[in-house]
Amino acid sequence: MKLFRLCPSGNGLFARSLRYAQKIILSISNICLRQFFSHALISNKNPRFRTDTKLFILLMAALVFCPRESGAVDLASLQAGAVKNRGIVARRMAELAKSKAADRIARSRFLPRVDLGYTANLLDAPTLYEDRENSVLTGEISWNIFNGFRDQNELAAAELRREAAELKFAGVRQDIRLGVALRYLDIYEARAALKVAGSTHETLARVYRDAQKRFAVGLVAKNNLLKFKVDLDHAAIAHKKAQARLSRAGRLLAREAGLSQVPVGLEFAEFADLPKLPAGVGPEAIAHRSDISGLHRLQAAAQRQKKAESSRYLPRLDLKSGYRKYDDDLLNGNGDNVEDEYRTSLTFTFNLFDGFGRSSYIDQAGAEIAGLAGDIRELEAELAASLANLRSDYRVSVENVALAASGLAQAEENLRVTRLKYDEGLETESDLLDAIANRARANYDLIAARSEVFANYFKIMRMIERL
Repeated sequence: MKLFRLCPSGNGLFARSLRYAQKIILSISNICLRQFFSHALISNKNPRFRTDTKLFILLMAALVFCPRESGAVDLASLQAGAVKNRGIVARRMAELAKSKAADRIARSRFLPRVDLGYTANLLDAPTLYEDRENSVLTGEISWNIFNGFRDQNELAAAELRREAAELKFAGVRQDIRLGVALRYLDIYEARAALKVAGSTHETLARVYRDAQKRFAVGLVAKNNLLKFKVDLDHAAIAHKKAQARLSRAGRLLAREAGLSQVPVGLEFAEFADLPKLPAGVGPEAIAHRSDISGLHRLQAAAQRQKKAESSRYLPRLDLKSGYRKYDDDLLNGNGDNVEDEYRTSLTFTFNLFDGFGRSSYIDQAGAEIAGLAGDIRELEAELAASLANLRSDYRVSVENVALAASGLAQAEENLRVTRLKYDEGLETESDLLDAIANRARANYDLIAARSEVFANYFKIMRMIERL
């Protein structure tokens, strides 16, 4: 991802001139290239050929070393980079890997188990059945044939938990994209506020210089001149604060996007027009959110786990086949008394009483199901209320943009009229300062209203997971 640009914004005069120059250079180099190869086929000794060769080399060098405009950094690229770079993503991926491992563990119970053992014994005295020094080599294959359907239910539960982990990961990605979008919006708002603060400071500086001239000829009183100076200093402080806010917003965006430095080349093309909500943004839009779907998966997994615990009331059937080799030496195979044994057994096990543990396991799984059902209801109600509030806020913020734009137009006209009257001596210094302050406030109101529209839009798109 290209974060740094060699040229100014693509909308600037310099960038457009640079693109036109590159097009001209490409056209000339194309013509020269044709002549170069045509002369090369005819004669390699023609002086004109050598001249064209020099011209071709110069044009190619100019084309290579001419500064090119790199791609601007947009919101989509920042979001994509954040999803890859953030540490929380690595953490969620680790949790997803753990759930996949648990899935594989559950599947492994359907396969036979193979064990190999070796035991070396040294007794203080030989017995009737064992020599003083002996060793036993064993090998066994065991396979569970029936376990009350416990393995099937635990496998289904593991698969559902893995799906829940994947859905949780999808929600984390949406949260990261929302965080980047809001930080990106903060920079846009801070930059716009800085522009307003700079414009206000320049306006007050011009007014103050004009007041100084009027004071020199006795047209402005000393106290009125001091009013201009106080407002000018206040505007300078506001401008510095706006600069600090922009720098802070840049660092916060870099942190949110997982970047080592503040990105440059931001053009904010996404904020050219006010966003419109897509169709179907209603309560039904949140029914398939990843967090709600994940809780449903966990609830289904708990139900499967309850069935798995119920298998404790059913019998167990195991098949085992093994080999045993006894030797009267510590190193099996070196002794004189060797005994081999092959054995295959089918074991039926049925537990009659375990101290009421089986019912406790089932009650525990049932409590988990009930708890998850409560979590689902609570989350659905919370999301429905949040979505309704966001839609209301979005509608109001769109209306506020129109009001703020109208207020700015009126403030601009008021400042123009007040300035004309002030020059003619029909308005006081306080009236002029009030007009300047009203225009600045109207600018800030418009910036805040537009930013609020985009913030509500981003939050709604996150709510329906279309961000």
